Amino acid sequence: GGGGPRGGWGGGGEETGEGFAEVFPSFLWVVRDFALQLVTSGGSTLSQRDYLERSLQQTPGHSPQVEEKNRVRRMLQAFFPDRDCVTLKRPVEDEESLQGLDTLPDQALRPEFLVQAKQLRERVFSRAPPKRVKGAAVDGAMLIGLASAYADAMNKGGVPTVGDAWTSVCSSRNAQAAYSAVDFAGSAAQALEDGRLPLGDADLEHCLGMMVEEARMVY
Repeated sequence: GGGGPRGGWGGGGEETGEGFAEVFPSFLWVVRDFALQLVTSGGSTLSQRDYLERSLQQTPGHSPQVEEKNRVRRMLQAFFPDRDCVTLKRPVEDEESLQGLDTLPDQALRPEFLVQAKQLRERVFSRAPPKRVKGAAVDGAMLIGLASAYADAMNKGGVPTVGDAWTSVCSSRNAQAAYSAVDFAGSAAQALEDGRLPLGDADLEHCLGMMVEEARMVY
């Protein structure tokens, strides 16, 4: 059939997955309790990114289990071109402390784990880009709107599409902006009526022009 790929943007059809990489965030795989040596079988040093890429390589075989693992690996490679890996050592030595990890003070954790965790936080806070959809930055309110649109679609048994959800969020934001602009203009008009009327035609036209311009800025 004709037509361009939907790529997860539009509604009314089956999701193809094409274009998901444009809207998916960067992928950072955090591996805790990591005890392996990052070296190849030949003794060469591996970076954490190299370890991730080796983990995403296809496994030989055709069993259902192998096919499913390879399918997940292909999707991770296709949907997350910007990907990396961070390994963290085990935070404590004994198993009992590990079970109650969330109740332990920092002093009870291994120093090397604390250093790695601090580096991870700094990396995320300094390098995480703002979320974007179709080139537009997504703020907190818009992110909530997108999540609500996705959840609503899934609760109704449908498949959420980025295009439909984004259109819904933009429509909602435009309506909110228009309401705010109208509310501002009404308040400004009331203030003008209370404090400055009566005015001559020229002064009144000037004041109304300023109100309209300020309302547009609010919008």
